[in-house]
Amino acid sequence: MVDRTPQQFGGIPDGVTDSTAAIQAAIDAAGPAGDDVVIAGGVFRTSGQLNCPYDALQIKGDGGIQAMVGSWSSGAAILAVTGTGVIVDGDGLLLDQANVIPSGDSLRGAGAVGLTVGGVISRNSQRAFLALG
Repeated sequence: MVDRTPQQFGGIPDGVTDSTAAIQAAIDAAGPAGDDVVIAGGVFRTSGQLNCPYDALQIKGDGGIQAMVGSWSSGAAILAVTGTGVIVDGDGLLLDQANVIPSGDSLRGAGAVGLTVGGVISRNSQRAFLALG
């Protein structure tokens, strides 16, 4: 098993640079291979929803993912999980909507089966931290 990080795909955890493509690339590389995604080293900014359709993926770390003002769709989530047996378990992993996602969630598990969540901090005044359905 290999830890995949957004940094391996060009992500910069400086709290400024849009790292959406890099975070998604880490998820897409880890998912089919059975690897883990580690969010660490600072705060990554994202301008769109991140999707996790993979089974048994683990997303972990002590860094953060923060929404940035941009092209957010109403009702989007920072991270949408649809895979089975996914674990989102950090050591203070931050999912921060930064009050810019209209009617959205920090973490959405609609369609997910066996989703485990722990050690996650949400900064969200728009809607829910975790939405299941």
